[in-house]
Amino acid sequence: MKIMMIGPGIFGLYGGLYYSTDKKIRNGLARCGHHVVNVPHHDISDSVFGLRAIGRPIAGYNTARVAQYLEPDIVMLYMSHLVSIRTLREIKAKFPKAKFVNFEVDPLRSSREMRRNTELRDIIVITFLTSGGEFISTLRDEGLDVAYLPNPTDTSIETDADQS
Repeated sequence: MKIMMIGPGIFGLYGGLYYSTDKKIRNGLARCGHHVVNVPHHDISDSVFGLRAIGRPIAGYNTARVAQYLEPDIVMLYMSHLVSIRTLREIKAKFPKAKFVNFEVDPLRSSREMRRNTELRDIIVITFLTSGGEFISTLRDEGLDVAYLPNPTDTSIETDADQS
């Protein structure tokens, strides 16, 4: 499968300091034989003079361009709150058979984050949360398919020495 993963990238807060969940998921998918392309949306947004407000439309354009070249079977959103809903809808319109999957690794504390998830319910097949409980219940009450996803591990990164 051709999978496009849209995420923050490595230059933001803690992005390059540890091997985060999105990298582990990408590695696992690649090991299973899938073609995975990373789109570091936050990094692209910040690359325009360090001004995210100016860079966001450019990042949206480039994200749509990557989708055009890749023709993805799956679009994975990993904490990709900067990607405009319009950009995601454009990608879905061009590739209606593509499945959109959302991953959130932090609790959805703000009403803005919750609202964004509900606004995308028509294109996202499922949202995975690493925080369960009330967050899952709230999104399910809004009509979304939501599942708990424990933080993944990657045996090429985490070793027995890391566990002690």
